[in-house]
Amino acid sequence: LDLVRVKGKEQPVAIHELLGSADYQIARYAQGERYAAGLGAYRAGRLGEARAAFAAFAEANPEDPVARLYLERLTQLGDAVPADWDGVFVHTRK
Repeated sequence: LDLVRVKGKEQPVAIHELLGSADYQIARYAQGERYAAGLGAYRAGRLGEARAAFAAFAEANPEDPVARLYLERLTQLGDAVPADWDGVFVHTRK
């Protein structure tokens, strides 16, 4: 789902979403490749491409909160990545 850096730590932590196992499905998403493309573009700093991919994914999966979260972040970022961009979200409070 995300790479985050928590307050007071330098090393990013990966956050995952459990979708299921071989025997049990927890969640199913339409156009999962759009999410993957959006995440890759976001981490690479290609914000316009990320915005388009997450918007398409969100349209196909309107209840998904993570796509909305990325779209909110992308709105806050605008069109240019910060000079120190590494694609990791930094939490500034506990």
